[in-house]
Amino acid sequence: MNDLTSPARSMQAGPNAATHALPYAPLEHLGVLKVHGNDAPTFLQGQLSNDILSLPAGQARLAGYLTPNGRLLATFWVLRHDAPPEAGKPDEPVFWMVCARDLAAPMAKRLSMYVLRAKCRVRDMSDNHQLLGFVGATSRAARALTKRGIQPVVAELPEVQITETTADLLTTPAKHQLAPGRLLVRSLLVVPRPQAGDDDPSAPQDAAPAAATATARADTGPADPSPADTLPADAAPETPAAGDAGNAGSDAATSGNAAATDDDAASDDGDVASGDDAPSGDGDAASGDDAASGNGDAASGDDARSDNAVTSGNVGASGSTAASGEPASAASTTPSGDTAAAADGTPPRSLPASAEFRFTEADWLQLDVASGVPWITAATTESFVPQMLNLELAGGVSFKKGCYPGQEVVARSEYRGKVKRRMFAGMCSGPLPEAGTDVLAWDGSPIGQVICVARLSADTDDEALASGDGQPDYNPDELPITLVGRRFLLLFEARLEAVGAQPRLAGMIATSLRIGNAAIGLLQLPYPLPEG
Repeated sequence: MNDLTSPARSMQAGPNAATHALPYAPLEHLGVLKVHGNDAPTFLQGQLSNDILSLPAGQARLAGYLTPNGRLLATFWVLRHDAPPEAGKPDEPVFWMVCARDLAAPMAKRLSMYVLRAKCRVRDMSDNHQLLGFVGATSRAARALTKRGIQPVVAELPEVQITETTADLLTTPAKHQLAPGRLLVRSLLVVPRPQAGDDDPSAPQDAAPAAATATARADTGPADPSPADTLPADAAPETPAAGDAGNAGSDAATSGNAAATDDDAASDDGDVASGDDAPSGDGDAASGDDAASGNGDAASGDDARSDNAVTSGNVGASGSTAASGEPASAASTTPSGDTAAAADGTPPRSLPASAEFRFTEADWLQLDVASGVPWITAATTESFVPQMLNLELAGGVSFKKGCYPGQEVVARSEYRGKVKRRMFAGMCSGPLPEAGTDVLAWDGSPIGQVICVARLSADTDDEALASGDGQPDYNPDELPITLVGRRFLLLFEARLEAVGAQPRLAGMIATSLRIGNAAIGLLQLPYPLPEG
């Protein structure tokens, strides 16, 4: 599979966009947490819904973070990227957790409250690190960055086979990078955010490091460092991170749990037939952490390495001095343990503020919706149990791991209950709805909520799509669905009986559901839904 060679789609278009645009999509709607320390694997194992101990370096795994009552606080892509070992010290486990940007700070604060005696630290790194999305083979994901002296964190997402109809509806040029059989291969990259004075990407690549070094020496004085400048990274005084402020904010967690309890008590749909009551105390976050801490083999996956990890030994951070040699501002200064200097002692480089990209955030969101992966945002937090959003079908729940908050509700829903609500994929038209917008039955009664949306380009406007092509359960009395205006793909949650027939082959079927006055056409997800 070749690197992305579609027409230039950049944040700042210019005459040389096609030449210098980077083959990535900037993902400003996502934030990132950093969890590091010797106990980080066991700590996350006791907090998240998926198996973190078996996650190898260079790969990403979907997981949910739940309240004790089983409601999703957030969904994460968990990336493992262990820090390079220092002399006489073992590798330090490092995890980067990608979630909705508006939930990054609250989740860092809440997770920090449960660290207790664990030897790990949780920080919100969204302000000085950015996410990039790449479509294609992971071995080429970092190539365009390493040529510029940037060493990103790279992790491969699980492969997904996109359905035929959904692939045909995509308008992103990244669709041409699908592997045979409509197989979607993607990677997430974490890089330092641009700093003032960063080098222009069009500058000669071999001259950039030399220019940065020369400027740094001019700013810092003689080449011979003073004893204070040669202190090891772990000896630098640490600055409290924003995420650690949660250690003094236990009232936030208390109020969040109370809200979740009230939410469960007020449920009138019987979302999970046998899961209406609150779980017992063994689902509490603290007890889940304590249970996980007893795993003596927690480090069994620490030394694992993936061939797909392009730069598994390098972690960049924008909190250090920029490549131009300008000192970092006090607001962006982070402990030196969060930065990784190059082998020659120069600070890690970041993308310049003028960087151009071939793809947009909307392009990446189309692929997210086509993959059937739910994103919890501030508008939908604590609203759903994992099964309502198909999290277990998308690979975000392990039923073989130990305890974690909300585990009892999730297990009871899987083995003893009957899930009455699920997440569906569809296409609609009109103004782009926000997450949490009501999905309506034709009589106007709300039957679900929008989870996430992705705008399609304007070249598909004002077309009529015949529904039910090749569908064995197609109702000939239903009219073909007509979508007028700007279209968008969406994932939405609704009651199973309200949605009705599911697409089983290629095609889109009409439904009686709508958003505002626009009808929703139902699309097939890349995984089968269980029988209701």
